[in-house]
Amino acid sequence: MATQNDPHQNTPDTSTQVEDAVNSALGKRRGQRRRLALIGGIAAASLIAVGAVATVLAISARPDAQAAEPAAQPRQEITLGVGDVTPTWDAFVKVADRDYNIGVKLQVFSDWNLPNEALANGEIDANAFQHVLFLSQYNVSSGHDLKPVGVTSLGTLGLYSAQATTIGDIAEGGKILVPNDPTNQGRALRFLEAQKLISLDADAGLFAGIEDITTNPHSYEFVPLVAQQIPTSLPDAAAAVSYQSTAVKAGIPADSVLVTDADLVHTPAYLPYQAVFAAQAKDANLPVWADLEKAYHSDEVVAAYHLENEGRGAISQASLPDVLRVQAETEKYLREQK
Repeated sequence: MATQNDPHQNTPDTSTQVEDAVNSALGKRRGQRRRLALIGGIAAASLIAVGAVATVLAISARPDAQAAEPAAQPRQEITLGVGDVTPTWDAFVKVADRDYNIGVKLQVFSDWNLPNEALANGEIDANAFQHVLFLSQYNVSSGHDLKPVGVTSLGTLGLYSAQATTIGDIAEGGKILVPNDPTNQGRALRFLEAQKLISLDADAGLFAGIEDITTNPHSYEFVPLVAQQIPTSLPDAAAAVSYQSTAVKAGIPADSVLVTDADLVHTPAYLPYQAVFAAQAKDANLPVWADLEKAYHSDEVVAAYHLENEGRGAISQASLPDVLRVQAETEKYLREQK
């Protein structure tokens, strides 16, 4: 069996940074009901998770007290819900089979509302299509308890235009497309705020919506749209905020992007947007998840990911404990707003 490095073995303890970043990002607006409707979101970039039978590696001692080779790992079969079959997932399936004796069956869901329902109902073992924020919102709105069990990637956002060549060239009063689901719309609006195109209510937090825009000096019209449809609608708008991986798959030219958030993806503030493997809480401690995370972080899968996304997006460097802390804080906040 090929040896894989722990993707988090050099990750520093960021618990204080995580807590500060999450509390700041969520905001402290009290007594106001926040949107909890789960509308087809994207995460980022791609998502995955899995559920299966736990495996214990037996190591037997030789009479001479020398360490023996690990016993062969029993075969495991897992059904993983994903948004699409891509070269990255093809490479992942190959590595999981070859190096960890795990058979992964990919089940594709074209509607982003369905993979979590399928997981909660036991129709699949895990899924990998969403970031932590999307998962947290699903849990609170549905009453289910799904947990991150490994980290995968982090999709970057880009501001695209078929008409403008710089941010300053975006037409006054023009239409800007943004995702219509609460989690990704909030991220898109924060991204636009960072580019000084708008200002948002200071208390809006991660779930900022169009109604939270307080200043709009260029009189832009913000049009919510299903995230997967944004790239194909770009010719009809002045600009659009889209995941770069989605834009690549739609054939949007690289020179159409005006600015990205790539420099922020590995900061504590972006922990809510880490894409994860998710499983039912009762299965969250199965050893199989660590092997699947290692498979995803193998050199072979990482190379496939970067080739597929043409250098856009990033492989997650977050630790699972940090991601779980973000989930707990986010779900606590959302329940307080109900």
